[in-house]
Amino acid sequence: MLSIWISRIGSGNYANFPQLDGVSSGKILLPVVIEIKKHLQVLQQSFHGYFQPEVYVSHGWMQDPLIFNLESMDDNDGMK
Repeated sequence: MLSIWISRIGSGNYANFPQLDGVSSGKILLPVVIEIKKHLQVLQQSFHGYFQPEVYVSHGWMQDPLIFNLESMDDNDGMK
């Protein structure tokens, strides 16, 4: 999600920032946009430490328990 926001704001699309879109005025806005983009990049990097890839595989049942395929989990997984 953040990568989409970073890409959008970098290309001048402020759809995810409606207040910013309302006041956009060229050169005056550029320093603000640069800071927002930097902040989003730092935020994106910090999230990598919180969410490990294996969590998505072994705990997919938490996201959507009614359609999750239990056969995709290892039989030795304590959660199963």
